[in-house]
Amino acid sequence: MTGSMSMKGSSFFQFLLLAAIVIVGNYWNFVGSIGNDVANKVTSKEYPRDATVQSTTNTTTTIAANRQDAPFIDYGNSNWCPNSICNNSPLCYPCKRRFLIIFASGRSASTTLNWMLDSLPGVRMSGENNGLLWTQFHFFQNTFCERNFIEGTNLKAAFGRNKIPNGALSCILQNSIEIITPPKLPIASIEKEESTIIGFKTIRAHTAKNRNEMEAFVKFLKEHLPCTRYLINYRSDTVAHLKSLKEAFKWEGNNVKTKVERENQNLKLMYELLGPDLSYMLDSSEWTKDVRILNKALDWLGFGQGCHFPSLLEFNTMKYKHTKQMFKHPSIFANCTRL
Repeated sequence: MTGSMSMKGSSFFQFLLLAAIVIVGNYWNFVGSIGNDVANKVTSKEYPRDATVQSTTNTTTTIAANRQDAPFIDYGNSNWCPNSICNNSPLCYPCKRRFLIIFASGRSASTTLNWMLDSLPGVRMSGENNGLLWTQFHFFQNTFCERNFIEGTNLKAAFGRNKIPNGALSCILQNSIEIITPPKLPIASIEKEESTIIGFKTIRAHTAKNRNEMEAFVKFLKEHLPCTRYLINYRSDTVAHLKSLKEAFKWEGNNVKTKVERENQNLKLMYELLGPDLSYMLDSSEWTKDVRILNKALDWLGFGQGCHFPSLLEFNTMKYKHTKQMFKHPSIFANCTRL
C-alpha cells in the first residue's frame, strides 16, 4: 500500500514537472513571437553593414533591399536628414541625434552666425573646439583602419576583441560633441533635450592638403554624423577679409593672402562633396549686409518665417572682451516652431 502510494506520488510529481515545462515553453514561445522584431535582433551576433535602415518619413521606416532588419527607432528626424543611412546596433543609434555644424574661414562673422543660430528655439550651439572633427578623423584612421586592429576581430590576440557592430563607432564622435555642447543643468526635460539640435562652428576643419584627403574627410562625416546639416560660411570680399586679419591678429603679406584663398577653395570643395541636401553655402560679405540672405538659410534648415531674424546680432567684435549675448525679446520668436 505504501509502495503504491509512493508510485502514485512520484507519477503525480512527474506530471506536475512536465506540465510546468510545457507552460514555461509555451510562455517563452509567446514572448519570442511578440518580441521577434526586437529581442531576436538585439541579441543577434552579427551586425555587418547589411544591418542598414533608411529613414524616409516621421512615421515609417523602410528597410533597404536585401538588408537585414536592425533595431531602429525613428526619432522624428526624417525631415532633418531624409536620406540618411542609419547603421544601427544594440550599442549605437547614429541617427538619434540631429547636429548642425558651421564650417567657416576665420574673420568671416562665424561667431556672429553661431550665436544667432544658438538663439533659435530647439538649437544649442557651442564655440570653437580647436579642430575636434579633424582630430577625430585622424584618430579613426590611425586606430580603426589600422590593419592589426581589423585583423584582430573575433580573435584573442594582441589586437583582439569581439566584432564591433557597424555604426557603433559613430557614437564615439557624437558623444564627444554632446559632452562639449552640454545643456544647462539640471535638465528639465529628457525628451526635450534628446530632440535638441546641437552643434558648433569651426574654422579649423578644412585644412585638407588635397582633394583626396578632403574626400576622405567628407566620407568620414557622412558615415559617422549621418543626421547632420552643414552651413559653409566664407567671405568673398578678400580685400576686407585681409584687412580684418591684419587688424585683429597683425597678419599680412602674400602668405596670408594665399592661405585665405586656399581656405575659400577648400570650403567650396567641401560644399561640392557634401552636396546641396546636406550643406548650404553662405557668403558673409552678403548676409552681414542683408539679413534676408541669412533667413533663406533658416528656410533651408526647416525653420519657418516665424523664426526669421529681423536684424543681425554682433559677437566677437571686441576680440574676447565681449560677453555672450542672446536675444532678449521673446516676441521675436513668438511664432517660431521648434524643429
